[in-house]
Amino acid sequence: MKTSRLATALLLLCSVSAVGQVQTATEKAEPNRIAQASDDGILIGGISGMMYIRLGMARKLIREKLTDRYELVSTDNGDTLLVVDKTNPGSKPIGAISFEDDRVVVVNKFWGSFERSDAASLATTLYSVLNGLNKEGKTIARIETKQTVDPQFTQTETKMIFGSKTVAVISLKSKLGTDATNVIEVLRSK
Repeated sequence: MKTSRLATALLLLCSVSAVGQVQTATEKAEPNRIAQASDDGILIGGISGMMYIRLGMARKLIREKLTDRYELVSTDNGDTLLVVDKTNPGSKPIGAISFEDDRVVVVNKFWGSFERSDAASLATTLYSVLNGLNKEGKTIARIETKQTVDPQFTQTETKMIFGSKTVAVISLKSKLGTDATNVIEVLRSK
């Protein structure tokens, strides 16, 4: 599966967070494999195949845990893996994990994509993401905004940055009439 340049750009734009910490049996048996991992993380996946992914985790460990349920699709340079549900063929990625020296440096969790009629769903999703951060004690954020105007589309981006965790709301308005808003959660090493 190949990704478009726009999809890859959207994957690498921003960030958000999740709650809870799960330690796999592999991590318990081989603690040195995650010795450089941070405490901040994002929960990726559904009930039957979730994993708390932290900065510094080894690529090999992530592949071992996620490949049973998820297809891990490499982007063009191989440093980023898209996480796609195997049980739902043709589905959009639920996240992306970027590596440097085979260690996690960025985790993206895609909370959803919303069209004009989905305003209530967008609000509920944004509430869920921010409520999780609030429960983690992350209550002060730096706000950044950006607008990109191109002959084919206008993109607005709002980032709420809580240290290494960022919530991004990205809206894309196309001249062809297709509008969408995405909520993305990102964990990034500083």
